[in-house]
Amino acid sequence: MLLQFVDRETGIAPTALPVATLDAGIILRFLEGLEKNRGNSVISRNLRLTAIRSFYRMVAFCDPASAGVATHVLAIPLKRAGTHVRPYLTRDEMEAILASIDRTQWRGRRDYALLLTLYYTGARVSEIGTLQRNEVTIASKSHVQLHGKGRKDRVVRSGRALRGL
Repeated sequence: MLLQFVDRETGIAPTALPVATLDAGIILRFLEGLEKNRGNSVISRNLRLTAIRSFYRMVAFCDPASAGVATHVLAIPLKRAGTHVRPYLTRDEMEAILASIDRTQWRGRRDYALLLTLYYTGARVSEIGTLQRNEVTIASKSHVQLHGKGRKDRVVRSGRALRGL
């Protein structure tokens, strides 16, 4: 898409395009066009810029004469994308899901325990996936030790939920 854009802008075919023509100005116009003309989101724009940056890191390494152009392109910042508020299950919705599980079967008991633990601890699936038996304490003060992203550890008290298993 970038090469097609540059061809339309400059009239230079991709096979005859010197790296110096692909400067920060034309890259910025391309990114702006993605958002305005194609209706791409900021996230899509940033993904394209990431690919372009990857190419220019290689250019800077392989062609020292183009290092100046590459440096300017690599300095183009990512746009900040707005964060979306994630919806959550209400207590009634969660209770309806839990009630639908057949706990007479082993798989049903497993699924019930897993969903209940996820719900009451707020753990990520990756945290539950690495959970060890010795990290779960079921007693009057039940808790779960979770190992999260970035090597962050936390202990979550969840007495009522775990005692109900």
